[in-house]
Amino acid sequence: MKDVIDRYRSNNTHKQRLHHHREAEILFFTEGKGVFHTEQRDYRFKSGCAIIVPAGMKHISKSEEEFVSITVRDVGNKRIMTETPIVLKDNEEGEGRALAEMLIRYRHVKSPFVTALVDAYIRFWLQRAELPDAAEAVLGEVYQTLLEKATEQNLDLQAVLTAGGYTED
Repeated sequence: MKDVIDRYRSNNTHKQRLHHHREAEILFFTEGKGVFHTEQRDYRFKSGCAIIVPAGMKHISKSEEEFVSITVRDVGNKRIMTETPIVLKDNEEGEGRALAEMLIRYRHVKSPFVTALVDAYIRFWLQRAELPDAAEAVLGEVYQTLLEKATEQNLDLQAVLTAGGYTED
């Protein structure tokens, strides 16, 4: 899970430059404050904030006050579908922080528990952002199509899956 979960500390003492990732990611800031910069605009953040970053978007986080962030990448799942960054606050119970801290604690463990924890974390922030889980949306469309065509004798399941966005990658 090391390639999915990461912890980063910044005080702007090293050279930073815009970078991007193939997969979407969620940054949760556990300490400090600063500016999340993209080519389009800047977003302010502070401890207790999360930023959902679209796949492929060039970005950099710059600190105004030393910050610590926990990053979770949506590797291979493509569940996070947004074209612009979304800045969110944790809920009053601090569940986002609690999940992020558990992920950091167990990031070196390969187990179904950690996989489920990553899934819960991503779903937590998608719900906070009121974004649908892309995988659930595709499955919902496929399910609805199957219900509608269930009585057809020559049902082409592969065509239904392809039309719903399913790929075999």
